[in-house]
Amino acid sequence: MLRAARAFAVVLGMTVALVGAAEALVRLAGVEHAIAARVSARMYPMRPGGGDDLFGTRVYDSVLQWRLRPDAWLPGRIGHINSLGFVGPEFEPRKRPGETRILALGDSVTYGLWACGRLHFCRDRPYPEALGERLRRRGGDRFTVIDAGVYGYSSLQGLRYYETYLGGLGADIVTAMFGWNDHGVATGIEGREPRTPALRAIAEEARRLATYRSLAGALALLTLPAEPAKPVLPPVYRPRVDLDDFAFNLEALVRTVRARGAHPVLVTEPVGPLTEPYRRNEVMQTWALNTFPDYDSYVAVHARYNERMREVASRLGVPLADADAEFERRGKTELFSPYDIVHPNEAGHALIAELIDERLAAEGWVP
Repeated sequence: MLRAARAFAVVLGMTVALVGAAEALVRLAGVEHAIAARVSARMYPMRPGGGDDLFGTRVYDSVLQWRLRPDAWLPGRIGHINSLGFVGPEFEPRKRPGETRILALGDSVTYGLWACGRLHFCRDRPYPEALGERLRRRGGDRFTVIDAGVYGYSSLQGLRYYETYLGGLGADIVTAMFGWNDHGVATGIEGREPRTPALRAIAEEARRLATYRSLAGALALLTLPAEPAKPVLPPVYRPRVDLDDFAFNLEALVRTVRARGAHPVLVTEPVGPLTEPYRRNEVMQTWALNTFPDYDSYVAVHARYNERMREVASRLGVPLADADAEFERRGKTELFSPYDIVHPNEAGHALIAELIDERLAAEGWVP
């Protein structure tokens, strides 16, 4: 028995040493970045001078499918992605002494773009920026709000983004706003998180290894078609992330945030009113892009995801900034552009920042 235990210890030690050596070699050689660059060139090709195209701001990522391209511009150059891959100004990855850092996870609502006209985008003080301004007026420069919103992200991508890449930022508070892309129609394989704690722990650790990410990227490169495939709507609706997986992802995110010593806050996503440009079909009807027959059926599904977030917040004792309910209470006409039912306008973002600020103050986390 003792001999078998020693043999197992030797094998385990050799395995750990080999994995460690491989990881060091892959990182030093830049293998992961080289593979990701090749996959990006195939999946998200940039036309000459198209650095500010909507999809020109994407680069391939083997864990998340895509991330924001560092030093890229948002459409119309209305915003810049910094060298770390976050939309907004540059900041030091290591937190300053005395700094209170808030990380805003989310999708395109958090990212901040909204349609202010037909095929025209604006980005005026999105809620992470507005929240930072509110906090600094009261507490000075010790408050930093990092906009970690990525357009198209689901709760699964947000969870993996935080677990794999964002732990080193030392966030004290993490807000999470997801839903629209979770119930968006699935056009491919999304994947899901393992349900058992042991398998989740293994998967989380594997995703932190550059060796694992390089192998996953190499596999993607080998299986990519010669030309980017055009998305085709499926004949039957299936969400990218179903309601139960949505709740699981939120719960896993909350637990991970707390395990890292930070405070989680959940934020529901409001929905805009049905306006004349939509009725006249002057703009793309978002519900049709997701295989829904009309606005009402699309909004009904969205409401179920917001309600599930409320249930998770209540069950886990997480502060909830219920933007959806507050937008309904105040009337949404002035909080959305008539050309966008998904992304609030500047007034809407200001209200979201106010609601989050109120929740943080109520918890005693900010002055």
